[in-house]
Amino acid sequence: MRRPYESGICHGGSAPHLLICFFLLLVWDTSAATAHRILLIHSFGRDYAPFDAFTRTFRNSLADQMGEALVFYDLNLESARVAGESSDLPFTTYLGKLFEDQPPDLVIPIGGPAARFAQRQRSRLFPSKPMLIAATDERHVQSSLFATNDTSVCCRNEPAAVIDGILQVLPATTNIAVVIGDSPLERFWLEELRRDFRRFNSRVSFTYYNHLSFSQIQQEVKHLPPRSAIFFGLLYVDAEGVPFAG
Repeated sequence: MRRPYESGICHGGSAPHLLICFFLLLVWDTSAATAHRILLIHSFGRDYAPFDAFTRTFRNSLADQMGEALVFYDLNLESARVAGESSDLPFTTYLGKLFEDQPPDLVIPIGGPAARFAQRQRSRLFPSKPMLIAATDERHVQSSLFATNDTSVCCRNEPAAVIDGILQVLPATTNIAVVIGDSPLERFWLEELRRDFRRFNSRVSFTYYNHLSFSQIQQEVKHLPPRSAIFFGLLYVDAEGVPFAG
């Protein structure tokens, strides 16, 4: 059995909801009369898939299971679209000022960029309050950086399994076009995809569209050669810096 504050790696079912509730019961003072304040830090924004679906389900499930008054605060890590760690301190300072009088009872980073930001800035990000990293691939989480009141409910994406599926359904495929954007997160995943897809190099060729705008990607896929397939990875920000939600 894992200790209450260790990371939980879950791949579906009700396990994440049970872990979340167990965690919250341990760290929250359930006798408090005031509403609990929950800070959601979004990697890109509430409207970006698949995080939008997770956030909607999480809010409803948490309210139903806790049976208490909850106040949610949504803040976006806008720098995830174009910047790296250089904007960490200004955003952390802003959060500190915003919640200076009433800090949140729970901090929830959603997605890889938010998780990385929260772990980098944990000593400044309401360190006495619990943190739950959610809707994040485990590659973005460092368990060695967990404080005693931190935990995570992570998944592990397996893009190579999608390629296996393509080649099973369309065994004649010789070329796979990979649609992916150019934000810092997508650059991270580009390297992961290249690494994971190496084992297919003797069978198919891969074309990556990270250096193109969305309109250029649309034109490219119109002229794919025969026996091609499209792997739609991520398209949050294209090569021209234009964001795409949903």
